[in-house]
Amino acid sequence: MEEITIAEKGLVKLLKGQRHPFEDGESVRISGVKGMKSLTNESLSINGTIHKIQVVDQNSFYIGDTTGYSNYEGEGSARNVKTANLTGFKSLEACS
Repeated sequence: MEEITIAEKGLVKLLKGQRHPFEDGESVRISGVKGMKSLTNESLSINGTIHKIQVVDQNSFYIGDTTGYSNYEGEGSARNVKTANLTGFKSLEACS
């Protein structure tokens, strides 16, 4: 990563020449970031957090509100996380 901005829509920018494989609405887990400690609990950081993303272009995406963290100092990665999506259906008997 090149940068993660501190904003209501935190922007993740990848290093020049890098592209991400993500699509809007996918979830990613952030890890390996230097800095970005929680402003309310210094023992916590952005590392290990999961974010639903909004793609900006091939090398950047939004991860949501990052205003609760200190400044980005370097490094890091984002990995796709598969999340369960529960769907309910009525039984066929209830439809007749």
